[in-house]
Amino acid sequence: MNRPLNDHSWLQISTAQPGYAGDVVTLVARISRTRCGRDVLAKLRDSGQVVKIGKPASPTRPANAWAHRDTTTPSAILVAFDPADWRARAGRWAGDAVLLGLLCEAHALAIGAEPTDVTSAAVEAYLGERAPSPASA
Repeated sequence: MNRPLNDHSWLQISTAQPGYAGDVVTLVARISRTRCGRDVLAKLRDSGQVVKIGKPASPTRPANAWAHRDTTTPSAILVAFDPADWRARAGRWAGDAVLLGLLCEAHALAIGAEPTDVTSAAVEAYLGERAPSPASA
């Protein structure tokens, strides 16, 4: 399913907490500034699935994030991710790199593939393309 480029309905932020949506949008914007990031976002958009990003219901210690099928909406994928958990990290574990990996996993779920190998390769490619991550990203 090819959606128009200006159709953003496939990506939803489902946590209504002050600052949360802005933090996620900042990370998605950072991801979209690389070729690899744009490719992942385009594949997700064209998959026909809705991706809902939300904060995990309970804080996780150590920090954790995951993607899984929405059991109530078959055409949706849930991404549990809290940017605050990844804010003080840099490099591979910076928030934008973690979110990119989750979006790769969401795409794999959307097409019925195994996410492990694709996710690792995409994150490595992304890290090679993007500018060094500030510790606050």
